[in-house]
Amino acid sequence: MKIASLFILAAFAQELSTDRDLTNGSQMKYNQKTPNYLSMELPYKPAEKLRKQLEQLLNSPLKNRGEAHITVITPIEFNKVLKSKVSMEEIHQLAIENQIQQADVKAICVGVGEKKESSKETLNTYYVVVESNKLLALRKKVQDLYLSRGGEEKAFQAEQFYPHITLGFTMRDLHLESDGVVKNSESCRYNLKLNE
Repeated sequence: MKIASLFILAAFAQELSTDRDLTNGSQMKYNQKTPNYLSMELPYKPAEKLRKQLEQLLNSPLKNRGEAHITVITPIEFNKVLKSKVSMEEIHQLAIENQIQQADVKAICVGVGEKKESSKETLNTYYVVVESNKLLALRKKVQDLYLSRGGEEKAFQAEQFYPHITLGFTMRDLHLESDGVVKNSESCRYNLKLNE
């Protein structure tokens, strides 16, 4: 038990570094063609650099999508709830009006989500936990539109938002809805240093 505790403390002492551009979407083009989700696009190079540091630390390659973004509205939120009252075109319009690509995003740490898939295998996903008042405000505007059209009050809650930038995963990405993985500051495993 003590050895496990020491290992966890050592992991938190480890620090990864990345460029401040990791969370800067202002130079990226907004993707308004997504059919069932909303995301803020981010530059891939800083995320790739961070993932490579993580792979060295883990001594293992991670699968990845070769791009970086923050999901603001998930496909499940849209398909199962919002779609009945709000179109994706309307959500994209709100994102454009509220300048999604200029959102304030603060990187907090690198988190790890885990799920035991079988008696022998544990799946892991690695991500940068972030905070953003502007992205949360955008979700609240989507919620207001949904409620104004008779949407069920508890079906979509803007505050149930765990913004993150997925870096990589062992087998597949893990999600809140399907895997119970909450990508928030409680899942922090590595400190994050932002370089100038």
